[in-house]
Amino acid sequence: MMDSLIFILTLLSFTGFALAKNSPYKEVFAVRPTPRISFILTCSSWIILLLTFGLSLHFYAGYGVLLWCGFMALSILIVSFLLAVKPLYIKWLAPISMLFIVGLLAI
Repeated sequence: MMDSLIFILTLLSFTGFALAKNSPYKEVFAVRPTPRISFILTCSSWIILLLTFGLSLHFYAGYGVLLWCGFMALSILIVSFLLAVKPLYIKWLAPISMLFIVGLLAI
Protein backbone atom coordinates (compact mmCIF):
# COMPACT_ATOMS: atom_id res chain seq x y z
CA MET A 1 0.00 0.00 0.00
CA MET A 2 2.76 2.42 0.90
CA ASP A 3 4.60 1.49 -2.30
CA SER A 4 1.69 2.61 -4.44
CA LEU A 5 1.27 5.83 -2.45
CA ILE A 6 4.93 6.72 -2.90
CA PHE A 7 4.79 5.85 -6.61
CA ILE A 8 1.63 7.89 -7.25
CA LEU A 9 3.05 10.90 -5.41
CA THR A 10 6.28 10.62 -7.40
CA LEU A 11 4.28 10.41 -10.63
CA LEU A 12 2.28 13.46 -9.58
CA SER A 13 5.50 15.33 -8.81
CA PHE A 14 7.06 14.67 -12.21
CA THR A 15 3.80 15.55 -13.91
CA GLY A 16 4.05 18.91 -12.16
CA PHE A 17 7.67 19.33 -13.24
CA ALA A 18 6.71 18.63 -16.86
CA LEU A 19 3.76 21.03 -16.80
CA ALA A 20 5.90 23.78 -15.28
CA LYS A 21 7.72 24.05 -18.62
CA ASN A 22 6.25 26.09 -21.47
CA SER A 23 6.03 23.58 -24.31
CA PRO A 24 4.45 20.62 -22.42
CA TYR A 25 1.97 22.96 -20.74
CA LYS A 26 1.05 24.43 -24.12
CA GLU A 27 0.59 20.95 -25.62
CA VAL A 28 -1.77 19.96 -22.82
CA PHE A 29 -3.75 23.17 -22.20
CA ALA A 30 -3.22 25.05 -25.51
CA VAL A 31 -1.94 28.19 -23.72
CA ARG A 32 1.40 29.09 -22.20
CA PRO A 33 1.64 29.04 -18.39
CA THR A 34 2.05 32.29 -16.54
CA PRO A 35 5.23 32.66 -14.49
CA ARG A 36 3.11 32.31 -11.34
CA ILE A 37 1.67 28.97 -12.49
CA SER A 38 5.14 27.70 -13.41
CA PHE A 39 6.50 28.74 -10.02
CA ILE A 40 3.63 27.10 -8.13
CA LEU A 41 3.95 23.88 -10.13
CA THR A 42 7.71 23.74 -9.62
CA CYS A 43 7.55 24.44 -5.88
CA SER A 44 4.73 22.00 -5.24
CA SER A 45 6.53 19.34 -7.28
CA TRP A 46 9.69 19.76 -5.21
CA ILE A 47 7.70 19.55 -1.98
CA ILE A 48 5.91 16.38 -3.11
CA LEU A 49 9.19 14.83 -4.29
CA LEU A 50 10.86 15.54 -0.95
CA LEU A 51 7.81 14.12 0.82
CA THR A 52 8.13 10.89 -1.16
CA PHE A 53 11.83 10.69 -0.28
CA GLY A 54 10.97 11.08 3.41
CA LEU A 55 8.22 8.46 3.19
CA SER A 56 10.56 6.03 1.45
CA LEU A 57 13.24 6.46 4.10
CA HIS A 58 10.75 6.24 6.95
CA PHE A 59 9.01 3.07 5.84
CA TYR A 60 11.83 1.21 4.08
CA ALA A 61 15.04 2.56 5.70
CA GLY A 62 18.09 1.97 3.46
CA TYR A 63 16.10 0.08 0.84
CA GLY A 64 13.82 3.11 0.54
CA VAL A 65 16.40 5.15 -1.36
CA LEU A 66 16.70 2.44 -4.01
CA LEU A 67 12.93 2.11 -4.18
CA TRP A 68 12.54 5.88 -4.49
CA CYS A 69 15.07 6.04 -7.35
CA GLY A 70 13.21 3.27 -9.15
CA PHE A 71 9.89 5.05 -8.71
CA MET A 72 11.44 8.26 -10.04
CA ALA A 73 12.78 6.48 -13.12
CA LEU A 74 9.43 4.82 -13.80
CA SER A 75 7.55 8.08 -13.28
CA ILE A 76 9.82 9.96 -15.68
CA LEU A 77 9.37 7.20 -18.24
CA ILE A 78 5.57 7.32 -17.96
CA VAL A 79 5.35 11.12 -18.10
CA SER A 80 7.74 11.42 -21.06
CA PHE A 81 5.94 8.63 -22.93
CA LEU A 82 2.55 10.26 -22.37
CA LEU A 83 3.88 13.66 -23.48
CA ALA A 84 5.31 12.13 -26.63
CA VAL A 85 2.31 10.01 -27.58
CA LYS A 86 -0.85 11.56 -26.08
CA PRO A 87 -0.17 14.88 -24.29
CA LEU A 88 -3.84 15.31 -23.39
CA TYR A 89 -3.64 12.25 -21.12
CA ILE A 90 -1.40 14.26 -18.82
CA LYS A 91 -4.37 16.52 -18.09
CA TRP A 92 -6.16 13.55 -16.55
CA LEU A 93 -3.14 12.10 -14.75
CA ALA A 94 -3.19 14.56 -11.85
CA PRO A 95 -6.90 14.20 -10.91
CA ILE A 96 -6.74 10.41 -11.21
CA SER A 97 -3.61 10.37 -9.05
CA MET A 98 -5.36 12.47 -6.43
CA LEU A 99 -8.29 10.04 -6.39
CA PHE A 100 -5.93 7.10 -5.84
CA ILE A 101 -4.16 8.96 -3.02
CA VAL A 102 -7.46 9.70 -1.27
CA GLY A 103 -8.50 6.07 -1.73
CA LEU A 104 -5.23 4.77 -0.32
CA LEU A 105 -5.36 7.07 2.67
CA ALA A 106 -8.94 6.02 3.40
CA ILE A 107 -7.91 2.35 3.72
